[in-house]
Amino acid sequence: MTKSKTLYFNSQRAGPGTNDIYMCRWVDGRYAPAEKLGPEINSEFREFDAFVAPDESFIIFTSQRPADDSFGDLYISFKTPGGAWTPAKNMGKSINVRGPEYGTVLSPDGKFLFFTRQTPPRIERKAGSPLIYDDYIKMHNSPDNGSENIWWVDAKIIEELKPGMAK
Repeated sequence: MTKSKTLYFNSQRAGPGTNDIYMCRWVDGRYAPAEKLGPEINSEFREFDAFVAPDESFIIFTSQRPADDSFGDLYISFKTPGGAWTPAKNMGKSINVRGPEYGTVLSPDGKFLFFTRQTPPRIERKAGSPLIYDDYIKMHNSPDNGSENIWWVDAKIIEELKPGMAK
């Protein structure tokens, strides 16, 4: 929910596996009917877990587009001065790595971006060598153990991804 009480959510209104992002505006003391966001945000693939800045200046969401190298990458879109969304942009390799990323939130002070990542298990051992107990314990106790973990980055990445910003 944003400062203006606009509610953003995902829904499978077109059937299973069709997640898209919608919004409902707060109008005259109640929510207006849901509006599906346009092709700048929604694609023919799944979009879900939207986080919208309180002032609606940007939206970050997960999409499962085939060009991505995992099961869901974080994308960002910015609102233009005219109120339209810019075409969504993959947030890049500093955010999106092996495994899906989702569940984005911004810290209350706006300094940190938090998200969830599930990385596939990685067991480091010599090719062809058997899996031994110590290998399993090392993998189990690492962030790359197949479980979900919460990650954070400096929220400056949002400004760096804004159209027209110098890299």
